[in-house]
Amino acid sequence: MSSYDHIIHKDNKVSLFTRVAQAVSSWTGKPTTFFVAVGLVLFWAVSGPIFGFNDT
Repeated sequence: MSSYDHIIHKDNKVSLFTRVAQAVSSWTGKPTTFFVAVGLVLFWAVSGPIFGFNDT
């Protein structure tokens, strides 16, 4: 019995949720994704003074 037996249906098909979750975790675990997120946070931090730190 493997650790994935609880997520596999009777006809040996993996659920849609499992496939989506695995795809998303694979994509988000890449260094490129990390650097894009860091870039967005830096852009947000730099743009704060430009917009007067307005939250609306």
